[in-house]
Amino acid sequence: MKNLVHIMTTKMLLENKRKVRFMYREEPINEQDSGWRFLCGDENQNYIENPDNIITCDIQTIMEIDKSITPYLSAIVGTAYERKSDDGIFQKSYDVELKISDRGKQRLTGLIDKIRKITATDDYAMEFNKSATEKEIAEFEKRNKVVFTEAVKGWLKYTDGCRLFDGTIQLYGVAHTPLIEINPKGVEDGFIEIGAFNYGDSICIKNEKSTIFLCGETTIEYNDFEDFLEYVIEIGEGGQ
Repeated sequence: MKNLVHIMTTKMLLENKRKVRFMYREEPINEQDSGWRFLCGDENQNYIENPDNIITCDIQTIMEIDKSITPYLSAIVGTAYERKSDDGIFQKSYDVELKISDRGKQRLTGLIDKIRKITATDDYAMEFNKSATEKEIAEFEKRNKVVFTEAVKGWLKYTDGCRLFDGTIQLYGVAHTPLIEINPKGVEDGFIEIGAFNYGDSICIKNEKSTIFLCGETTIEYNDFEDFLEYVIEIGEGGQ
């Protein structure tokens, strides 16, 4: 259960120890938040929108009430599941996934706009590759047996590799060299290198996972690609 610290649920579920019938994972709001939200499934919108009805607790608390959620907890941000009965099998809820994905796209688009504003100045040398196509991304995933999160795919569709802030940061592509490297030398097994800093740290992900790792003498984790871009923006703004 690493990285699954806090979740949000409703009083209706927690206080009455009811089974989970609807759960989804959205962008975490802080480092302690896993992004998971668990509901009974019959809470109405007015109930959910009342902050007094929402409780933050440890993931273990929900697992003690309903262990059937356990196999799904490694799902990536943007995933949603629902079931019709307490003992039913969870099925993906694609309508909800689309809504979560749309919110994620809005955040990614906002961060890209911030980077574009920084790179519009004359202070830094920038190089942006042509965007990758859906087909190029899919072919890379299939060839290397990897699955990128929607945020990473969204970035590749914006620029399939780039150099930022006079080469301080380099991000790799799937169709333009340098290419994203699977299990690179000098990095822990299981990591995928999607870029690097000019001082040597690698920027890595794990297959199907949203967490971004800065791998060097120590490893620093970011919840997702957007959080990492926030860090990139801080570097750019600090450099001005």
